[in-house]
Amino acid sequence: MDSIVKKTGLIFGIIGGVLFAANYIIIWKNEIFSDALYGTILRLFPIIMGIGAQIVSKLKLKNYISFKQGVIAFVICTAIMLSSELIVNYLIYVQIDPEAQERIEEIYQQNKEALEAQGLKAMEEVKRTITFSTLAIQTALSFLIYLIPGMITALAMRKKRPIAQ
Repeated sequence: MDSIVKKTGLIFGIIGGVLFAANYIIIWKNEIFSDALYGTILRLFPIIMGIGAQIVSKLKLKNYISFKQGVIAFVICTAIMLSSELIVNYLIYVQIDPEAQERIEEIYQQNKEALEAQGLKAMEEVKRTITFSTLAIQTALSFLIYLIPGMITALAMRKKRPIAQ
């Protein structure tokens, strides 16, 4: 039974990872680093795919899924997606186009100036350098944050098989 859950999580993770990577490439190519709506949708995407993996796993198991199985499906899917994000961002911003980091900083600076012009106080500027270690830390923290809704939905979906007598 766990093999069905693992396979479903793997399939959803690979599909989600490819779509996730494609979106990051689109962001880089079109330089839409500060589009809030696009960024929000992109942040919700792993949760949606993870919950999808849980739902499909439950359907494949004839509507009986344990909390553990629900979490496994979510974790596998989310881990693969976040790993693809890590790899693509590392390749783009560290290996292929390190100058993109400067363009991102310029966009943040322009946004900060626009906020200050409106009379709003912007956050203090912190120079951010994208490296593998900063990306790995971001990925680990994102995974921990994504785990919360995954566990909640696994808890809500669980349904044990009746005991045969």
